[in-house]
Amino acid sequence: MQMPASSSSVASTQAYDSDDDEDFPAYDLPDSERNVELPPADGEEPERTAAAPNYIRDCLEQLSEKEKYEVFEAAFFALDGMIRRKAVGFVDIAEQLVKKLVFLENKFSSKNFEETRKRCMISCLVMRPELAPKLGELVFSRNCSFFHR
Repeated sequence: MQMPASSSSVASTQAYDSDDDEDFPAYDLPDSERNVELPPADGEEPERTAAAPNYIRDCLEQLSEKEKYEVFEAAFFALDGMIRRKAVGFVDIAEQLVKKLVFLENKFSSKNFEETRKRCMISCLVMRPELAPKLGELVFSRNCSFFHR
């Protein structure tokens, strides 16, 4: 048995427009809100950089940085160039620098850390060959673990 079509079924087929735009005033967005920079989708933090130190002593000090990875990386990656050009003060701190490089750990998971570390140690030995016996003693002493060799 079929029911007769009523006026309620006819009313339900009509489209209702509840999104009346006339109720709200127009809002003009400033350019700063239109061009929003979104973080990278792969979950990585945006690159932050610090200025590379100008002096090799500053590099040596900044290699001890424990909190700011950008300061550590700026010093670490600038170090090889400073050693190669025998920056002012290198001769005075070369032995201390080699010791620091031997025991330096990759605290911030820096890219190419081991290669750069080795390159810096080699540069120290090229510029100051008299450090080679001291480096050999240091590496094969009981104070140096197998990890650092």
